[in-house]
Amino acid sequence: MVRRLAFSLLLGALLAAGCGGKGTVSGTVTVKGEPVTIGRIIFHPSAASKTVFASTIRNGKYEITDCPTGPVQVAVVSFAPKPKSPAKEPPKNPKTPPQTAPIKVEGEEFPPDTKFVVVPTKYGNPEKSGVTYEVKSGSQTQNFDLAP
Repeated sequence: MVRRLAFSLLLGALLAAGCGGKGTVSGTVTVKGEPVTIGRIIFHPSAASKTVFASTIRNGKYEITDCPTGPVQVAVVSFAPKPKSPAKEPPKNPKTPPQTAPIKVEGEEFPPDTKFVVVPTKYGNPEKSGVTYEVKSGSQTQNFDLAP
């Protein structure tokens, strides 16, 4: 009888101590409906936690795995090509086709005509972005449409 009671108490304590689980969150990140070309989304579980969970955003899509359940503050940043510095180039021949070299950003190549959607800087700070989410156990979809 004492063993059963001790086992029941131990089992109850383990369950109450936080078998909250982990979640996988995937979805899209857009700015005014336009997918973020390339960037990063970061989940901050709490101010006390030093661990963050992040994913690269590619063409608006992201996936964060093994994130503890519970509320998170969200930060989003985008990457864009660095502006070209003005160079002294010979005048272009109007018969010469435009440059078709790919644009490199964060180690990835994009076609030269790619439109880069830029996330406003306020979303880069999880405490000021105003974006939050409640991570649940298991797989889930969460889309974020950010205002300019």
